[in-house]
Amino acid sequence: MIALLLALAVTVVDCKAEAAPTVTRQGALADLDVVEHVIANGYAGYDATVDWKAVFASMRAAVGAGPDPQPVFELQDAWVAALRPARDNHLALYAPTPKGNRWRGAGEKLVAYVAEVEFDREDAAKCDGLGLQRVLRDPTRGVRWSPVVMASAPPDGVRCGVNGEVLHSVRPLRQGKVDTGVPFERDGPILRLRSLANSKRAQLGLFIEATPAPDAPYVVLDVRGNGGGSDWFLSAWFKPLFAGPFRYGRVERLDTPVTRSGEGNALQCQLGFASVGDRIANVKRQLELLRESYRKDSARAWYARTAVYDGTAQKSFAGRVVVLTDAGCASSCETSVNFARQLPNHLIVGTNTAGVGKFGEGMPFHLPNTGLWISVPRKRFVDNPPEGRGRLPDIWLDTSDPMPAVRWLATRVVTE
Repeated sequence: MIALLLALAVTVVDCKAEAAPTVTRQGALADLDVVEHVIANGYAGYDATVDWKAVFASMRAAVGAGPDPQPVFELQDAWVAALRPARDNHLALYAPTPKGNRWRGAGEKLVAYVAEVEFDREDAAKCDGLGLQRVLRDPTRGVRWSPVVMASAPPDGVRCGVNGEVLHSVRPLRQGKVDTGVPFERDGPILRLRSLANSKRAQLGLFIEATPAPDAPYVVLDVRGNGGGSDWFLSAWFKPLFAGPFRYGRVERLDTPVTRSGEGNALQCQLGFASVGDRIANVKRQLELLRESYRKDSARAWYARTAVYDGTAQKSFAGRVVVLTDAGCASSCETSVNFARQLPNHLIVGTNTAGVGKFGEGMPFHLPNTGLWISVPRKRFVDNPPEGRGRLPDIWLDTSDPMPAVRWLATRVVTE
C-alpha cells in the first residue's frame, strides 16, 4: 500500500506547475495508465452502469489518432469526450495555466430556455406536455406563467394552446452579469456570496457573521457564479436560522488506498498554497493523521451516513429567506437551496443551478507527462437532483438586472 501511495503522491512543485504544451504518444499512454488505475480503484461512480472498458479504449484511440507529439489541450478535450458516459461534472481533467485551470468535466449541463409566450394562470394552456412555470420579467407586471424547457441544445420551439397548435420560439433566460472577484460582500439585507473555497476562509468568516437578526423581515442570499468549495461555510451560516435539526442528505464515501492517496495530494497542494501560519500547521496535522491511517486496513470499503446539523436558534427565522441562483452556482453552492427550502418562509429565484452534485469531493491526481490533473470523486450524494439539471427555482427570473425583481419578491406574499 505504501508503495502505491508514494507512486501517486505529488509534491508542492507539481501543484504549482503548468500543463505541458505537447506530449509524446508514449508519455500520453503512460498517463492513461494512471487514469485507468485511479478511476477503477478510487472513483465513487465506478460501479455505475458504464462500459469502462469501452471508455478507456476510446481514450487510448484518441492518443493513436493524433500526431506525435500531440497538443495537450486537444488530448484533454478528446479524453473528456470519451469520459462523457459517466455523466459526472466532478469527474474532470484540468490543465493548470497562467490564467487559471482549464477545467473540463465529463458531464453535461442543461440550459433553461423560456418560450416567448406568457399566460395569467397555471392552467391556461398545454405546452408540449410541459407544466407552466412562474416567470418574473418585470415587477410592475407581476409574476406570469410560461413554459420553461431544460435542454443541452437549443430546442426548435414549444407548441402551446388548447391542442398545442401554436409554435412559440424559445431562448435562454436573460441573466445579469456577475462579478466573482470578491468572495463576499454585504449590502444591507443582500449578501453576495461568490465563493466557498477554503482558500477564502478569512473573507468567508465575515459571511458567517452576517446572519440576519431574528426579527429581520428578509435576507437575500445571492449565490450566482459561486463555483463551490466547502459546505461548512453554508452550514455555519444557516445554523442560527434553525431552532431544530436541518438535513444535508445521505452521503456515501469510498475508502481505498487510492482515495487516501488523493486526499494526501489535496492536502499537499493546500500546503503549497497556504500563507497563514495556523492554516499551514492545521494542514500538516491532517497530513500526519492521514499517513498514520496508511498503516491501517487498506481494503476497499464504503462508509455511509445521513448528515444532519443542529440549529442554534431558540426559534426558527420567520423572515423571508430569498436565494438568488444561476447556472454558475455549482457543487457545494447548490447546498444553499437545499438548506433554505427547509425554512418555513423561503423563496428560490433565478435559474436552475449547475447540477454538479451526484458525486463529489474530487481527489486530485497528477498526470506527469501531460501535466494534466484528473479530479476523481470519492463520494456519492444519494439525495441530490439529476446531474446537469440542478435545483430549480420557485420563480424563474428573466431579466438582465435581477435585483429589482428580487427586492420586490422579498417583501410580498407570492400567490400568483
